[in-house]
Amino acid sequence: MYHTQQGTDVYTYLMKETPSIPRKNIPHETPEAVEKGEMEVEVKYLVQSLPEEIEELIRSKTCDYRVIEQGYIRSVGKSAKKARLRVRKSYHPDHGEEYRFTDKKGISGNEVARFEHEIPVESKEEFDALWKLTEGHRVHKTRYYIPYTHPEIEAELTIELDIFHDALEGLMLAEIEFKTEGKDTIEAEKKAALVRAKPPKWFGEDVTGEKQWKNSTLAAKGLPK
Repeated sequence: MYHTQQGTDVYTYLMKETPSIPRKNIPHETPEAVEKGEMEVEVKYLVQSLPEEIEELIRSKTCDYRVIEQGYIRSVGKSAKKARLRVRKSYHPDHGEEYRFTDKKGISGNEVARFEHEIPVESKEEFDALWKLTEGHRVHKTRYYIPYTHPEIEAELTIELDIFHDALEGLMLAEIEFKTEGKDTIEAEKKAALVRAKPPKWFGEDVTGEKQWKNSTLAAKGLPK
């Protein structure tokens, strides 16, 4: 499925299938969103230490979690700095392995919003073929899904706590994501602003939108100096 014609680099070939979409035309909360992708808004924080109640959730495995390995397919030549194609394997003992291929795009001038299109990878063989293309640009982490209630947001939120392994051992990042409703991100951005104004007490530095803390950058360059 992902073979290229001779002389065409893999990144360029794949991008022909996932062209840029004008923001006003991106689908939201519709059947087309599953096929074409959707917008989301996220905030991200460094975490230096965990409160006892969160550590207990992790120890007891009371909260949902996934062990994740993900890598990034990089371009060559003029597009070499781009790395928006992600290949991910996630594992849970009760659910087995799941494989996904994702195209991620930031929104110019907006540090919290992004477009994301996830495509299931149907077989381990197909995943392994894509995985080979990510060598040298990978991260390994466990993601914990922690229920959270913000005092100024009615809906229950989920903190996605990533605890990294291997070369990134010791790094912890926490994200809160908001799926958008309608054709704009305004409501989701308002909720993100409320979290940034009053984040959970155990969150550390706000690194939302900072390139050095993106998984693709960490995969390529490791921890920032």
